Amino acid sequence: MSPLRSALLISGLFGLLRLSACGVLDFVDERAVDYRFLHRGPTVPSDQVVIVAIDDTSVDEVGRWPWRRSVQAELVDAITAGRPAVVGFDIVQSESSAPFDPASVVDQLSNLDSDLRERVAAILREAPTDDAQLAKALSRSGVSILGYFVDFNIRAVGPLASRLETYSMVKQAAGAIPQTVPVGLRAVVNQPEFAKAAIGQAYFNFLPDKGDGVRRRMPMVIRVGQFDAVPLALAVARQYAGNPTLAISYATYGVSEVRLGERSIPVGEDGQLMLNFRGRGGTFEQVSAADLMAGRVDPEQLRDRIVLVGVTATAVGDVRVTPFDGVFPGVELHATAVDNILRADFLQRPKWLVLWEVAGIVLLGCGLGFALRFLRGVGAAAVTIALGIGYLILSQWFFESRGMVLTVIYPLLTISVVYGVVSVQHYLTEERERRKTRRALEVYLSPSMAELLSEHPDKLELGGDEREMSVLFSDIRDFTRISESMEPSDLVEFINAYLGEMTSAVFASDGMLDKYIGDAVMAVWGAPLITKDHARRAVATALEMVARLQQLNDDRSERGWPEIRIGIGINTGKMVFGNVGSAEHMSLTVVGDEVNSGSRLEGLTKMYGVGIIISESTLLQVSESTLSQVSESPLSQVSDSTLSHVAERIETRELDLVRVKGKDRPVRIFEVLTPGVRSQAYLASYAAGLSAYRQREWGLAHQHFFSALDQAPGDPACAIMIERCTAFSADDPGPEWDGAVALSSK
Repeated sequence: MSPLRSALLISGLFGLLRLSACGVLDFVDERAVDYRFLHRGPTVPSDQVVIVAIDDTSVDEVGRWPWRRSVQAELVDAITAGRPAVVGFDIVQSESSAPFDPASVVDQLSNLDSDLRERVAAILREAPTDDAQLAKALSRSGVSILGYFVDFNIRAVGPLASRLETYSMVKQAAGAIPQTVPVGLRAVVNQPEFAKAAIGQAYFNFLPDKGDGVRRRMPMVIRVGQFDAVPLALAVARQYAGNPTLAISYATYGVSEVRLGERSIPVGEDGQLMLNFRGRGGTFEQVSAADLMAGRVDPEQLRDRIVLVGVTATAVGDVRVTPFDGVFPGVELHATAVDNILRADFLQRPKWLVLWEVAGIVLLGCGLGFALRFLRGVGAAAVTIALGIGYLILSQWFFESRGMVLTVIYPLLTISVVYGVVSVQHYLTEERERRKTRRALEVYLSPSMAELLSEHPDKLELGGDEREMSVLFSDIRDFTRISESMEPSDLVEFINAYLGEMTSAVFASDGMLDKYIGDAVMAVWGAPLITKDHARRAVATALEMVARLQQLNDDRSERGWPEIRIGIGINTGKMVFGNVGSAEHMSLTVVGDEVNSGSRLEGLTKMYGVGIIISESTLLQVSESTLSQVSESPLSQVSDSTLSHVAERIETRELDLVRVKGKDRPVRIFEVLTPGVRSQAYLASYAAGLSAYRQREWGLAHQHFFSALDQAPGDPACAIMIERCTAFSADDPGPEWDGAVALSSK
């Protein structure tokens, strides 16, 4: 499968997960939003909201919470003195105070006379109770909204108290059942006298996220009985805004909209509002309840503002876990929600956003897949990281500037998985290609060299590289006659055995098998890996081929088959190495004039009756190289042991000076001597004859060549030179003769 197809499949899968909502991934996404808050940092809240806090100082001065209702009445009066726009209580007064018995107090005043005790009893009977004092204080306030608690656990639904804040308008589409909203089983409300004195009651419940218990949202509706109850923050904001219509709309999937007058409040299908937190606890302005009651704070600070009354004392423990803070006062959650509503800087995930997110996931995945078609290694990792960081930056910008909460985990997972899968595909593909390349190279090279080049393809230059190399051609003498004397099956067996041994000899010195030409073998050294001692390797291989041929001849002799001989020609020079052929078929080979010269040298072995002929350039390169100079490339792992059977100085004899067909410059050619084939007397006579021949001393040269011929009867090289001396004695070649003989054919 191509990287692009894999990317499309992966991004499509994560797009479907995003569309259908995966619980685990959604939970991780929520945690990612927490980190966005931390990255954004705190923001300045509105000055419209102030918290009257029952803090540690208040508890120390007034006493342990909950305070007596009469004390709370003092607090309400102190707040009312500041003339706030609305007061919301994050406190529920669900039970009556303990009844007050004036008679018991009078009985304790036994030291007083009876008239005085009666007067005290009358005063006490006429004094209002604590609950009555608080109810009167709430009534005097005229702007108080009490909080209550919705119980989700008790299986007994009681009657709703009066003045419970509900939506003034509920729109429900045909067939819509709001099953997604929270359903409370009982409303734990304030005492009737308090509820009657206040202008309304609203719940203060916050639902923790199921995954980790963090408060990130506020439910904008809880169904209690047949009523859609309103949260304290929304009731307070409505009162502050002048009591506009409060509407909620349901669709088949859940809550579709919550409106406060003309203002739309974005909520999820479950009717919850994502809170745009301002910072850690204490971000909103706070006034200590004790300071306010003691007159240490000017109540004018509360004028025309939204006042939220709640407990922040550490000992009471009304704290929650939020993205910014692990000990966040509960009353500040309401302050945050009120501030969000008033400033309309909501965090939102519109229902249409998921479609854009799915499109973005697919686009990111496919874009990365397309890029990874052309990139590998560091480049691929860099593009992947850049794409991920780019998306994070973009999503953070939308979060901070637009309040749009884009998903993070789905795109990042898509990017990561696409990169991982495509990287594995690349690895498997490259490994497959390496194996394919290795198998292809093993046709030409030794297994070790093929593996080396498949692991380091950058060292394999196939585009047509000109360099100095050595080429070897070998051919079986009289192969046509030999093949005619053998059965086809035996011939195939012999050819396979012969070519196998010759190829093994080439591979042993890390040569490259260029091709088979019938029974002929063409091999190259210095390609594909550059080696400095390519000529020495070629000559060593020629000697090894001769040695292996001897073993083959011994086997043939046992089977009654005739002995075979081969001729080998080696030339060194500039050649072009690369892939040659058509678009349908390519061949890794060497081409050039020096390659043709090597082929002609092999042909000269027939003429001169020798086994191995090398050119002067090959001999010079062999003389310059040493066994310790194995390779210029650090990748070459060829051991010197493959050449250990070659003497430090290869023995040769000069055969002749020839001008091959198509060449103007004459070339000296040399026979590579195998041990024991030529005697020293023969070599001395031939060398003396060749020297005299070059000096135009035809008679002396004739004598030396005859002497050599006596020591090696039937030697074609001596016969050739004797024939030339005889001809030149009768017809001098003239002053332009340079000692070279022109060859008209291969």
